Amino acid sequence: MPIDDPTGTAGRASPISTALVTGAGRGIGRAIATALARSGVRVALVARGVAELEAAAADIRSLAGPQSAFAFPGDVTRPEEVSRAVAGAVAAFGEIDALVNAAGAAESAPHARTADDLLERLLRVNLFGPHHTMAAVLPSMTARHRGAVVNIASTAGVRGYAYASAYTASKHALVGLTRAVAAELADSGVRVNALCPGFVDTALLERSIAATARKTGRSPDAIRGEMAARNASGRLLQPDEIAGAAMWLLAGAGASLNGEAVVLEGLAPPDGSLEGLPIHAEALGAASGYSHGMLFRAGRTLFVAGQVAWDGDHRLVGRGDFTAQFDAALGNVLAVVRAAGGGAGQIGRLRIYVSDRTAYLASLKEVGRAYRRHMGAHYPAMALVEVSRLLEEGALVEIEAEAIL
Repeated sequence: MPIDDPTGTAGRASPISTALVTGAGRGIGRAIATALARSGVRVALVARGVAELEAAAADIRSLAGPQSAFAFPGDVTRPEEVSRAVAGAVAAFGEIDALVNAAGAAESAPHARTADDLLERLLRVNLFGPHHTMAAVLPSMTARHRGAVVNIASTAGVRGYAYASAYTASKHALVGLTRAVAAELADSGVRVNALCPGFVDTALLERSIAATARKTGRSPDAIRGEMAARNASGRLLQPDEIAGAAMWLLAGAGASLNGEAVVLEGLAPPDGSLEGLPIHAEALGAASGYSHGMLFRAGRTLFVAGQVAWDGDHRLVGRGDFTAQFDAALGNVLAVVRAAGGGAGQIGRLRIYVSDRTAYLASLKEVGRAYRRHMGAHYPAMALVEVSRLLEEGALVEIEAEAIL
């Protein structure tokens, strides 16, 4: 039975019957292909390693039925091989309804030792590969006014990582390509989004760990622990988690999104719900320093009482210093959210009460630095309210929050 994509022409549900997944021989790509097949979608698996790809297809067929998955070997860096794989999939299954670009490559080096061939090699896989598959699949999707694309990027696509400039540049480029194509196709009935996972426990990561260990002489366990610590959850993600998020974007509650770069760092609760996703309405213009709205899947709602700049002994700190008080108050909000098992990315709304709007505006640059230190690049819906005075004597700012846990 096909799964539903609620974004069909004129609002009608469009079933996803067929999908093509690159990098499907192992890791994230294989997990996504398996999840799709188990949901009733016929899946074309594409990767360079023929034996590995055939084994993955056979395993999926044993789980989901004899017609659920077939292998179409191809190198995504070669347009002619992509065209041949897509043609084979269309001949076997019919037109492609969903495309997942999971093929990827990763290498690390200091920027001073990042030669052109390293940058070009990663761009060929991480940028040109998705470009080639989209070029082959999107004309049919747009002609039929239906379809969805998910590009597997990385948190390196939205932030910088030291000693990985080539990889980071390639994933930033993929996020940019995703957003540009999504904007171009906004009225076509076709959606294009990116998933940006943190460090995922895959064979690709193990190869990166081994290479780093050889270069530095450090133990693989220590390197693995450091990579896990870079995820907001403090642990390595599993491929099935990325597969669940991909399914959510393709045919779950996230199927209304277009042009988003969804960051996954393992903070979602066990039911698989995601962190808040920023929602922007073009009619309202560009949002700066906040999001028009935040979309969450069903979960527990935490209301954080107004927090001022008091310390653990309930004494006000930073008297007369608006920036210091803002920093402390926001830190207290985060302390409550963390105590409930959440993090900054799950805050959906902030209400900031100030007794002097002029002091707030005069401190805006410093306040912004304090905000980013606590919240990173997460900008929920916000409201600034000027009041005549706050209940706590000497308080210049008070912050309330709502979070979905």
